[in-house]
Amino acid sequence: MNKQSNINTKACVFFAPTRIGKGSVRAMPTLKDVDRQGTAFITPQYFDDGEDIELNNIECLTLIELIETNPTILSLIEDNLQCVTQLFDGTKLLTTWVGIIDFQTHLLDLIIKAASIERKSFLTNKMKAWGQSANNYKEVYFDFIRK
Repeated sequence: MNKQSNINTKACVFFAPTRIGKGSVRAMPTLKDVDRQGTAFITPQYFDDGEDIELNNIECLTLIELIETNPTILSLIEDNLQCVTQLFDGTKLLTTWVGIIDFQTHLLDLIIKAASIERKSFLTNKMKAWGQSANNYKEVYFDFIRK
């Protein structure tokens, strides 16, 4: 998650109504809308500098492929996937979030599998610390680059 000081105040804010009832409704994005060669950002709920994790393009691709092989995990990621933010350069992000228990149960091991060998130990220690009660994190956010 970004801090308010990281918001590009020169960019437009876009609001779109949601139609309920008759008519067409824009479908929620899926992982098929994610740039598989892009970067993924993983952040605990209460953003502290240095707590976020960035997966490079190969790690991101591997993580998406691992998620897609498990329908339960795929629905955890896709149920809330939406375009709510962008990078300073205007690159749109698809954001989703999962509860800390679901993160630890279903996603932590997948992220470790997707990580490069050099980063596995570091990422394991960092992400396991998110679940400790002293941190009080309730959710983990994922930001993927949108195609």
